[in-house]
Order: sequence, then structure tokens, then C-alpha cells
Amino acid sequence: MSDARQPGFRKKGDDRPIRARLERDGKIVPLTDDDGDLFTAIWFRMAPAENSLGPTVVAAADADPERGFVTYQPAPEDVATAGVFRVEISVTWIDSDLGTETFPGDGYASLVIVETLA
Repeated sequence: MSDARQPGFRKKGDDRPIRARLERDGKIVPLTDDDGDLFTAIWFRMAPAENSLGPTVVAAADADPERGFVTYQPAPEDVATAGVFRVEISVTWIDSDLGTETFPGDGYASLVIVETLA
């Protein structure tokens, strides 16, 4: 089971990086070992939740492999619409037996973008 659910809240237009720690069964998922990276690609996916409008995003993400963090730098249009969004991170492992793993593995993280006061 994968259980990273950190994306959280932000204001509309706030384009600071979105960061998530990948965890499985409460433990950090290593993305590297002594031989280097254990993955070939990491993708950030975001889509409007039910009854919500907004962009669907599929983009490459950066990783902090030793600490299990994945970071996505949103484009301005990714955070231009207030609403509730489902978020997941897909990791394609170098070991082809592992294939691609999606975090969280049992649903989605939520990102809530709220209106600004102005």
C-alpha cells in the first residue's frame, strides 16, 4: 500500500512547488541506493475532483531520491482555478519486475486551491 497524501491547500495563483513524500506502509520509499537512482521516470498527475472544474495536469516531476520526496513546479495555469483536485505520483522503476507504482496506491491525495481575497 502506498500512502503519500501531503499536497494540501494553497491559494489560487500560488505557484510554489508542490511536494509529496512517497511512503509505503508508513515507511519512506527510497528512490536511490548506492548504485544510483532506482527509477527511470516520475510523473505528477492532477485532475479535478468530482463536481470541480479546472485543468488536468500530467508532467514530469523532480525527486529528492535520498529522502523520498517528489517535487512538481506548477505552471501558472495549473493553479489558476480554485477547486478540489485529485493528485497522484507515478514512479517507473528501473527494475522492470516492479514496473510502475502509483502513490498513493489506494486512492488520491487532495489538493484544494482556494480563491484569494482580492
